[in-house]
Parts: sequence; structure tokens; C-alpha cells
Amino acid sequence: MTTFAVIGAGAIGSAVAARLTGAGHDVRLLARGARADLLERDGIRLSSPEGRIVARPQIIRSAQESPCDVLFLATKADALPGLVPTIARMAGADTLIVPLCNGVPWWYFHGETHERKPMAAVDPEELLFRNVDPAGIVGAVVLLRCTLDEDGGVSSQGAERLVLGEIMAGQNRDRIDDLAQVLAAAGFLAARSDDIRADIWAKVALNLATNPLSVVTGATLHEMFHDPQLAVVVSAIITETLGLAGAYGRRPAVSLEALMNIGKAAGPFMTSMAQDHANARPLELGAIAEAPFELAASAGVPMPVAQAIARLAMHKVTPAPCRTDAQTR
Repeated sequence: MTTFAVIGAGAIGSAVAARLTGAGHDVRLLARGARADLLERDGIRLSSPEGRIVARPQIIRSAQESPCDVLFLATKADALPGLVPTIARMAGADTLIVPLCNGVPWWYFHGETHERKPMAAVDPEELLFRNVDPAGIVGAVVLLRCTLDEDGGVSSQGAERLVLGEIMAGQNRDRIDDLAQVLAAAGFLAARSDDIRADIWAKVALNLATNPLSVVTGATLHEMFHDPQLAVVVSAIITETLGLAGAYGRRPAVSLEALMNIGKAAGPFMTSMAQDHANARPLELGAIAEAPFELAASAGVPMPVAQAIARLAMHKVTPAPCRTDAQTR
């Protein structure tokens, strides 16, 4: 039997652990504090249009030196460098490591013909680049609309899609096919991509176009794609991001029109960044915004609309300096 482990017990990690556990797999979920207490007591309560399940994976509170077959990293991208020791304890030489994160991943340039150092925005000290063996990494695009409820349950709007792909040609293809089949049997819309980087750029375009804008405006995905004043901003940022992808040799299979249609069908869903902002949690601007801007600067690609909106989002979460009477006169 394939053994799975999930680092991160938020909405995405909990949904993955719940689906795999419900399908009869051996799953360990790393959680801490009150979240671990809740999951040990109540299990993972996952609600979706297909119904409600309660799954009880093994809850672990610290990294165990018993390597699993597949390790999912379901945290914010900026948390990953600090998890390098945990990853090392939970992954063996043959473990597939699947980061389920937004934005441009730290491994992006592994195996690329224009290989370069990782982006400072996602791996500032190169801890991931130097310590996580790329031979085991599986690229992933996560298209799940999941939220943590106030009572600790997880709500999914359905159509839980995961796209997987090898990050270096000819590496792990058969195992990725097998993993996609397992995930599909567990209830995900899962498939292997022949060019995972192109698929990542499509998701980066949607993330960059909607997440910072949702913080600035408070708008849902439905509002951002249907309100004419917001839709023109979204369209402009997607266009800029697809241009950046082209500068790095990738042309996503989906067009601007197709990406806009995906957004129009998303419904009244708040982006993960808007949810974080509403709950006073740090925003995932490093991987979603700063990493693309770092690549844009390196390639000489202008992204004026995306940068303007991202700067406004950063301003909303940066405390203004206290002004004295002298400063206000």
C-alpha cells in the first residue's frame, strides 16, 4: 500500500488528507497546537457539493523519521524554507515530494536549459534549492476552492483539480501517472501534464491577477471577473503575466479568453489572500507577486498594472508610521 504524509493542516492539506484517507490509504497529517487537538477529536470534516465526509488520518505533531512514499507540502510557499529539516526527516531517497503551493516554485529552474539560482522571493537562502533533491520533486498545480470553516471543518466548492508533472524530462513519469490515478480514485480531477511549467504559469497569471486585487477591493472572484471596471484590470494583469511566461520560453495552452472564462465560472469565492487579509494573517505575496516581478526585472519585461495593484495590497497590510503634530502641519 502507498503511504502518504501531508505537511500542513489548512484547507488544502486537510482536503487532500481527507480524500486519501476516505479512499482507504495510510495517511499521516502533520498538525500542531489547537488544530491538531481539533483534528484528533473530530477528524477532518470535509463538505462539498458531493456530500460530507469525516476522515481520520493519523495526526502527528512532529516530523517522524519513517519515510513515506508520497509527501505533500500543503503550506504557504514562504513557510517552506523553514520546513527543510522536517522534509528531510519525512522523505526518503524514493519519496515523491509534491509541493501544493501558489506562485512560482523554488524548483522552477531545476533542469532548465537556462538554469539559474532560485528566486530570492521564495528561497532567499537557497535552503530548498540546495537541500531538497529535485529527483523526487513532482510539480503540481492546485485548483481547489477550499476554505476552513469557523468550526474547523473544510468546505469545498467542488471540482477539486490537481495537475501533476515531472520537473525534469523522463523523471518519475510512470510514478506520476500512478499517483494521478490514485488521486482520481480518491475523488480529485487529477491528471499528468506534459509541461507542468506552462500550467504553473497559467495558475500564476490567475493568482497574480486576482489575489492582490481582492485585498485592495474586497471583491470575490465573481465580482472581479464580472464587474467591467475590475475585469479590465484582471485582463491586463493576465496579459502581462502570459508575456512574462513567453520571455521564459513557456506558452500556456490556455488563452487569455479561456482564463477569463475560468474566472467567470468561479463563483462568489474569496481568494486565499483575501481570506488571509480578513483574518490578519500574513499575505502570500512573495511567491504570488514578488517572484514574478523578480523574473520580470531579470528579463526586462514590464508589468506596470500587476506591480501597481500588488503595491497597493502591500500598503494595506503595512502599518503607516505614526505621525507627530509637527509632521502633520
